[in-house]
Amino acid sequence: MARFKFEEEETNTGTKLALMTGATRMLGFALLITGFVISLMVIFSAWELYSDPREIEDFAVAIERGSGLDRMLSSARQQGRSQLEAVSEEPAGRTIAQDPGFRFSYFLAWILAVLLLLLIGRLSMAAIKTGGELVLYDTQVKKLARALLEAQKARRD
Repeated sequence: MARFKFEEEETNTGTKLALMTGATRMLGFALLITGFVISLMVIFSAWELYSDPREIEDFAVAIERGSGLDRMLSSARQQGRSQLEAVSEEPAGRTIAQDPGFRFSYFLAWILAVLLLLLIGRLSMAAIKTGGELVLYDTQVKKLARALLEAQKARRD
């Protein structure tokens, strides 16, 4: 009778282990596919910015609208010109080149876009790596599953 009960527990543990293995591999496969799709999206986004740099304009406008960075720098520049004119008694237009087309938010948008693409790319690479490890179901995951099952068994006893 005791032997039959032990064999039943062993079969039950083997079934649980097989279920955990299957669930882990399915989760790993989903993570692998998600990371791969996100990596492709990052590549296509970077290529789109390369082929049409005007796409960054919307991001720059959003930065300007949210921060007012260009207006702040423009007003600081105007104050500096007026102070220079007061000190040197000649128009600042001759000493400081006028650059009405310079927008700092545009350059900041490029920096932020590249950093975001790098961050998302790094996260997708980590998802691919982790998903691949889970799909292959390496020994560390097996050890973790056995430890969880043993902890559950010890808790029951």
